[in-house]
Amino acid sequence: MNWLIIWYLALALAAISLGMMATEICLRLYWRKKEIRRDKRKKALTEWITTYIFSPLSGDTRALIQTNEDIWIIAELAEDFFRSLKGNVIEKLGHLLENQHYYQQHLTALWRTREIHKRMLSLQTLSHYSGFEDEDLFRLMISPREHPSLQLRAMRRLAERHILYLPPVLYCLKRMKSVSWIRAADVLRHFDPICADDMIPIALNREESLTFRLAVIHALQEMHDVRDMDRLLILLDDPNDTIREHLLLAVRSTGIKISNEWLQKALTDASIKVRRVAVRLAEHHATPALFETLYRSLEDPDWSVGYHAAHALFNTNMAGRRLLEMAIRKDVGRAADIARDVMLEMQSKQ
Repeated sequence: MNWLIIWYLALALAAISLGMMATEICLRLYWRKKEIRRDKRKKALTEWITTYIFSPLSGDTRALIQTNEDIWIIAELAEDFFRSLKGNVIEKLGHLLENQHYYQQHLTALWRTREIHKRMLSLQTLSHYSGFEDEDLFRLMISPREHPSLQLRAMRRLAERHILYLPPVLYCLKRMKSVSWIRAADVLRHFDPICADDMIPIALNREESLTFRLAVIHALQEMHDVRDMDRLLILLDDPNDTIREHLLLAVRSTGIKISNEWLQKALTDASIKVRRVAVRLAEHHATPALFETLYRSLEDPDWSVGYHAAHALFNTNMAGRRLLEMAIRKDVGRAADIARDVMLEMQSKQ
């Protein structure tokens, strides 16, 4: 009797397992078929829109959007078109979409759809719509119930529209609990460079959070204003080594000329991570005035600092190379090994 029960249980489990496998196969086939249909429809819409916007004729557009899925397909296509096209072609595409009540459908989706990826796509699409008011973006930005990604996207659009939105954007960024300096910098960099005068005090204020100080430093880096970066060099005296490190990273990225005084200060910094960035900067900005500091850096406890200091000496002039030869002749400690390796490496490349 017990064996019969076990046999029936095994049979039931096998049937359930086969049923689950069949269900999974059917679902995969369904989604694959749906994906194929979507790809075909996307290809057809791409060809139709391309023909329409580059044709001198207006054409009949009544049947462009046939299903709800078409709205999201066109959203993806339109974003690529808006990014790559210019001039009258963009205007023609905008008129086409307005005539299809396309933007109105996205406006409805933005406020009524629960799926965050669709709401993000709607917001991205509506940013090209002249009828999309700043009030809608402001509403998204200040609402504590909105998804952070949606709030950040709204902030970025407001930053692109006017410099007067800087104070409320800063306020909302500070109120967000989990925002990283990378995402905050991505918002702030979209403001006009004229806003730098209002941003720099945030970076200099030691009472501000580390997140927003770093965000301002990197936002100013993206604005590529050499004068603003010069005004931030005083941060090399900041007690926070992360601030000092990121300032040097921003300076290196912008390619501005840093004075020997500031560079020497960075090369002798107490923090290893600051010295690592400083010595990479010295590879391209070294002068004979820095030779003594770079020569001492050959003995730095961090191998990377000594290696790049040797590169900086080699790249400067013959006097720098003679210092490396002198370190090799002395044959004391790590400096001799690093100097020898760099000399051989660079000579093999010549």
